[in-house]
Amino acid sequence: MRKVVTTSDLKNALGLKGFFGNCVAGLAYGYLRLGKINRLFDGAADYQGPAFADHLIENMGITIDVSPEQLENIPKEGGFVVVSNHPFGAIEGVMLLSVIAKVRPDFKVMANFILSHIPNLKECFFAVNPFEKNPEWKSSVGGIKGAIMHLEAGNGLGVFPAGEVSRYHGHDYPEDLPWSTSIARIIKNANVPVIPVFWDGRNSKLFYAVDKIHPMMGTARLTKELINKHDTNFNLQIGKPILPSEVASYEKPADLAAYLRSRSYALEANIPGKVLETPSTKQAEIEAPTDLSAMLKELEAIREKSFLYSASDYDCYLADYEDIPNLMHEIARLREETFRAIGEGTGKSLDQDEFDTHFKHLILWDKVKQKIAGCYRLGIGSDIIPKFGIKGFYISTLFNIKEDFSEKLSHTIELGRSFVALDYQKEVLPLVLLLRGLSDVVVRYPDINHFIGPVSISAWYPKFYMSMIVKYVAEKHPVSDDLAHMVTPLTPFHSDFLKADPEVLMNGNMESIDKFDKFMFRLSNGQYRLPTLFKKYLKLNAKFLCFNVDPDFNDTLDALLFLTFTDFPEDEVMPLFRDSSDEEKEIVRKRFGYI
Repeated sequence: MRKVVTTSDLKNALGLKGFFGNCVAGLAYGYLRLGKINRLFDGAADYQGPAFADHLIENMGITIDVSPEQLENIPKEGGFVVVSNHPFGAIEGVMLLSVIAKVRPDFKVMANFILSHIPNLKECFFAVNPFEKNPEWKSSVGGIKGAIMHLEAGNGLGVFPAGEVSRYHGHDYPEDLPWSTSIARIIKNANVPVIPVFWDGRNSKLFYAVDKIHPMMGTARLTKELINKHDTNFNLQIGKPILPSEVASYEKPADLAAYLRSRSYALEANIPGKVLETPSTKQAEIEAPTDLSAMLKELEAIREKSFLYSASDYDCYLADYEDIPNLMHEIARLREETFRAIGEGTGKSLDQDEFDTHFKHLILWDKVKQKIAGCYRLGIGSDIIPKFGIKGFYISTLFNIKEDFSEKLSHTIELGRSFVALDYQKEVLPLVLLLRGLSDVVVRYPDINHFIGPVSISAWYPKFYMSMIVKYVAEKHPVSDDLAHMVTPLTPFHSDFLKADPEVLMNGNMESIDKFDKFMFRLSNGQYRLPTLFKKYLKLNAKFLCFNVDPDFNDTLDALLFLTFTDFPEDEVMPLFRDSSDEEKEIVRKRFGYI
């Protein structure tokens, strides 16, 4: 049998000498079960490089879940660095080589001396010694220099910047130590894209138990941890490339190391199965579409009273509940259909409640297709407060609202239950026309100064990305103190950034709404970004008073929007009226305080 690690290798790596060294190395060889390691590796001994890694993984019964789309994040040419967390201590180096080398055969990994001493993998690994505290010292120098030359030649390199396996460091979960500034310096000088990756998983409970006694005992057990990974399925997340220009923006290697570490750990949020799925067993069947002729009769009947404007193929109405029983049925049906599609919804056959009766309804009607394209529910504060008080607002079911807020609410319109029907969600115009309708309502009610209402973030968003949005809003769009104490959530939201440091991760990525939106999109591998309405409201200078989790709406996160009309940027409002007369435009400009 060909041995990949001998007692002599162990003796040299541990710096042992003489007869005593031979004895200690021999005992360590048995304790570490290196004989089993040698037998395991011997089963793939006829293969070299990545092929050896593939067969070793196959022989161990290991499977790796990695998205083909995420493999597209690996550059097809030129140098690049893959930075990875280090949860297991050895096997992830072999798995990383197996996965990435299928895209880039020139890929090599900087890893510990055990893996680099496997003859079949020797040409694919640059050895660094985990028993040394600084990888730039002594026996690691050759591996470091080799890795730098490999990058300079335009090849791919994988690194584990923690330098050692993840352990418990004061939290209730194992995690990497702060990543090496030496590795960060190499990355910064290389001027190549950096690909963050994340391995999901941890070692056995016994590993962490002995590691608490002494870290060297944990390190000594790593070979056993390699063996016990038989018949295991691993999930690998591969992030979008971090461009050289972004890497260069970090002057201090320590700051870059911390950022790369958080970029790796943030990828945990993208793992399939860790996102809340919408329950389907408790949902009623959505009711059938409403009779068209009945809806057309209602539209004709309310035209003189409720019509706002026409644009393109659409008419817009502001209707009272009692005037539109059939249209209201269709609105309730479309609400449920639309909200279920994004992981929300009531689970009932219709989305309707007692607030519909005293709220008005902004309806966008497609005259050509003869169907509802979208809708808003509007509660007029000057009507609601005298009749119902604060309890007349739907938001009172989600938030604790102080009585002192009544005066402001009487000059406020509550927005809610807004939707663009599924058939129209790939079009821009319906949402634009609904916003135009809201602007018309503002003109129609001169005593109203604000909009308020819940803006939902679907429970399909991982809590990590919800937390990012909450942090961004709190820091970049803070609410004034006089408003902040007026409202509190009934079910507060508690942020969770997993093992990433939000201060490090988001620093420099929150300068603008669009930059933050694009950052979240890249971080999530194109899965998540700011909800469309949320983003639009932010561009209207919205403030968000607080956040509430709504258990009656599939645990949707509701952000309580507060908009002041005179804060609306002119370049966001006036384009909505580009086809209006000069007289109408002047009325709008006066209403929003532009003249």
